[in-house]
Amino acid sequence: MSMRTSVNKLLILLLTCYLAFDVSLVDACTTAVISGKATADGRPLLWKNRDFSVVDNELIVIEGGTYRGIAIVNKGSTKSIWMGCNEKGFCIENSVSNDLKDPKAKSGLGNGSFMLKAIQTCANISDFEALLNKTDGNGRSTTANFGVIDAEGGAAIFETSPTKHVKFDANDPKVAPEGFVVRSNFSFQGQKFEGSCVAGDGSQEDTEVAEKNLEKVHHHTSGQRFLRARDLLSGATPQERTVEYIMNHCMRDMADDEGKAFDGTSNSPNRSLPEFIPTATTISRSTTVSACCFQGIRPGEKPQLTTMWVVLGDPKFSIAVPSWPVVLSTSPQMHGGSSKKGSSLCSDSLTLRAFYFDKSRNGVHTEGLENVFSEIGRTQEYILNATQHELESWRTHPVSAKEITEFHQSMAKQASASLARQVKLHASRPPIFTPLPEGTEAAKDESEAEETPSESAPASPVPN
Repeated sequence: MSMRTSVNKLLILLLTCYLAFDVSLVDACTTAVISGKATADGRPLLWKNRDFSVVDNELIVIEGGTYRGIAIVNKGSTKSIWMGCNEKGFCIENSVSNDLKDPKAKSGLGNGSFMLKAIQTCANISDFEALLNKTDGNGRSTTANFGVIDAEGGAAIFETSPTKHVKFDANDPKVAPEGFVVRSNFSFQGQKFEGSCVAGDGSQEDTEVAEKNLEKVHHHTSGQRFLRARDLLSGATPQERTVEYIMNHCMRDMADDEGKAFDGTSNSPNRSLPEFIPTATTISRSTTVSACCFQGIRPGEKPQLTTMWVVLGDPKFSIAVPSWPVVLSTSPQMHGGSSKKGSSLCSDSLTLRAFYFDKSRNGVHTEGLENVFSEIGRTQEYILNATQHELESWRTHPVSAKEITEFHQSMAKQASASLARQVKLHASRPPIFTPLPEGTEAAKDESEAEETPSESAPASPVPN
């Protein structure tokens, strides 16, 4: 084993063990669904930042169901997914919402396994609603806000307990006046909000009712992330709501408790970084292990061109790679395959983060971080431009799965090479984390039982 491989492995093990035992930090995701009516090009968007204790994520092909697809999973997992899309253009992600628990609920599919079933069997949101109706009562054990888009322009979030579900349609101006719906780790139903909105969302809802809802949001542990995500989307015009905006301004956002972006970060790029940035409550936080932005299609376009922009690792220290549900195989840099090594791109992202992340203060030291952000930004811009050029051609000309696969793998190589360069440049710099002895066991993949842990077992982290 090379020295670099050994260091990478040990740093990931340390991050995994730390996060696995700090449950208060891992029960968190930030998500949003945006109607095509509220985006720059008329294509719906779906976004998720995933926070969890298993830091080793990878991208796999989903086969064996009615429809083929791709999804982000914990390394080696085949029974649960955490965001994915299929060849019909149906996309899904989730954020855990423990206020949707039902003590009377029977066993059934949990959050991740339910999403896997949806990818394999649902062609559109109508199919997904039918699946929810069928499993209401005793067919699942979900406690999640599921975000979905499809090739027919559908865009919604479903607050889903084990026994019922409520739809929040981003295309309904009464529910989403600005064309988007945001969620973190609470549900409007679980918090017993009056109506469907909170203060400051642009609705005409009664001010007193909205203010009561807002007060509940402020007191929730994930309320700051919810409000920050809302502010970021509300502060952008429809023409500004693009994949690039989601990547740079939402996925990588770091703001203080008042919602002000830290100097030098993605939403305040023209200032110098402070010496230290706390990340306990930021959207891109100390426990973020992957992220994704799905870009749907306009009516009449090819569903197989639904694009899944995949970030493996912490978005601050990683690069989004375009992926499509018809790829013949996912990039070797994003999936370890039979070798079971996992994603080297994810590994390099986590290794790079370890040079800056401070466990005791829950944040990042920034000396030298400008160069890392600059490298990542240049590579990301190149990949975005190259992908846009290809998509414009593919939308009007025939394209094979082989061509799409080759382009996906080429972009993954570009992203991987960029992160590998940064890791090499940091080789002589001691990481802030002290590596654990080799052989220390990492956190294992979640079982179905761990997807919705009981109150009697609080030490089990909740997957997102």
